[in-house]
Amino acid sequence: KVNAFKYHMQAAKGEWINIGYVRKSPGNEPIETRERLVQGMASRLQNQVFCRKMFVLDGT
Repeated sequence: KVNAFKYHMQAAKGEWINIGYVRKSPGNEPIETRERLVQGMASRLQNQVFCRKMFVLDGT
């Protein structure tokens, strides 16, 4: 299923941009952990869904 989506996205033509949304709910983690978690979510969106723009809420 993921491979079919990647193939479709790579073959798609047009002037469009995939925009990702990352949200980290409030918690008691240290700031370094929160940053690592948010960066991981954003990285997955870039690599798996080809998002070129991100909207991020870190919950602080």
